[in-house]
Amino acid sequence: MRRIRTALGVIAATLLLITGSVVPGAAIAQASSPDSSCVSIDNLFLSRWQQKTWAYGCAISPLAPTYNGLYQNFERGQMVWSPSQGRGMIVSGWWTRFGEQGNRFRLDFQWGTTDPDSYNKWLVRLDIDDRANLGQWDCYTGGTECGNTAGYYGFGQDFVTPGHSYQFRVEGCHYSPITGHNCPRSWAIPVWLWF
Repeated sequence: MRRIRTALGVIAATLLLITGSVVPGAAIAQASSPDSSCVSIDNLFLSRWQQKTWAYGCAISPLAPTYNGLYQNFERGQMVWSPSQGRGMIVSGWWTRFGEQGNRFRLDFQWGTTDPDSYNKWLVRLDIDDRANLGQWDCYTGGTECGNTAGYYGFGQDFVTPGHSYQFRVEGCHYSPITGHNCPRSWAIPVWLWF
């Protein structure tokens, strides 16, 4: 675990030198089961983590600043606080291995809440290796995935293969068939997953 943290630190420092900013979780490591080397989960993310402890695993890094928010890395995921999209806006993601051979993967993302703002459409985007856009989807409220202040979206094996980093972005919009969509707050800080 110490080697993983050292590698994460080297990668983060390199990214800081190259980009001039800390890129959240550009190196989330695939770690083993929770052990004494896990770190404390910040209160900002504790409630979300408690909803799906099985999905995220233990925290592997302390809370850290990114852009105008904060993030924390977990064994199989990351959580980001993106306050520009609402005072309670937490964007989180995790990866899951499944299939008989354990060779299929899935990425799942959850976000919310944007209180006091409310939206009737979300733009959901997935990038690979912070350069290539794999797609952008519309998620309207009223279905099972997206509500007015929060949502959930997942990607299966058609989009996900090991050896890459994935960045999930979400943006709340007001949609009208007459005027189109208006997204007043821009994209939330992205969640990074790597395995």
